[in-house]
Amino acid sequence: MYHQDDINNMNYKQLRETVSELNDNYVKLKRTLEDALDNIDESNLATTLRKKLNGYDTQFSVTAEKIESKVSYEDLENSLNQYSTVSQTAQAIEMSVVSSQEYTDNSVETLSSTFTMTADGISTRVSKLKKGVETQFNQTAEKIESLAFEKMNTSEAITVKEKPSASDKTLDKEKLYKYNNKYYYFNDILQDWLEYDEKNGINSAFTQISGGFILNGCVKVSGDLITEGTITGTDIVGAKFYNEDKRAYVTIGNSSGNYGDLTLKRVSNGKGQEVFQIYDTGVGIAIKAVGTSFIGSTGSKTYPKGTWDFSKCTVIGLPTSTS
Repeated sequence: MYHQDDINNMNYKQLRETVSELNDNYVKLKRTLEDALDNIDESNLATTLRKKLNGYDTQFSVTAEKIESKVSYEDLENSLNQYSTVSQTAQAIEMSVVSSQEYTDNSVETLSSTFTMTADGISTRVSKLKKGVETQFNQTAEKIESLAFEKMNTSEAITVKEKPSASDKTLDKEKLYKYNNKYYYFNDILQDWLEYDEKNGINSAFTQISGGFILNGCVKVSGDLITEGTITGTDIVGAKFYNEDKRAYVTIGNSSGNYGDLTLKRVSNGKGQEVFQIYDTGVGIAIKAVGTSFIGSTGSKTYPKGTWDFSKCTVIGLPTSTS
């Protein structure tokens, strides 16, 4: 607060000069700011932004053609590197996420997923580099397609003296085996060992179009998913073929070596009871009723078995004596 003496002694001329000078500076600053705002464009505007802290690194860039961003994280102590990217243009939007982990045995596992969207389609991909597996999904207006691949390392295959089979429980289903210069892998769908294609690896594809479905690969159906229509194919493999109300079923072959058996069973109390069977003897057949053979044949010779009761039939052409 000023005293009266200070006011009486104030130099008003100097004060006016100071205020005028401040006003001139304000006008110049205002004009400079207005010019800057009027003329701001790509040439004088920073197109990139970057922030780094505690292993994180975020980058953002803008041009007339594209917007890009990337967020990464590096953990040197745990040998972990992760990042995600987003790229947007007038034609497409692309996103990706990658995670790379180095282990104590110096092996590196890289996981990655990508998503791409354009006006005429959408595509995704997820891969695991170390195991050699990858899935893809592609969608257009005309079709939907999904694919799965696996490429195994043949140099790590274990050589065996016998061809791998499902009955050998000592085999590791995650491993690749080599027998007679061929490679074999375990198929989880078929629950059996199949020959590995060195060129194409393991793959399956599913395509849907307006006219139907196209499938390449093995199929495992759970539940009552197929309820109508006709199944047509060159090979149909199955354990049991039921009638419509599941009161009876037919089986072909069995696991004990009688590959040519054809058996009809009735379902009773949840179990199958044998009604009729064509039994594979290895050198011919035997026809059975409720588990008992009543006729046999080798093709060149046929003979009855058991007791035959002719009291309720008329027999003709049967010799009355034997020689």
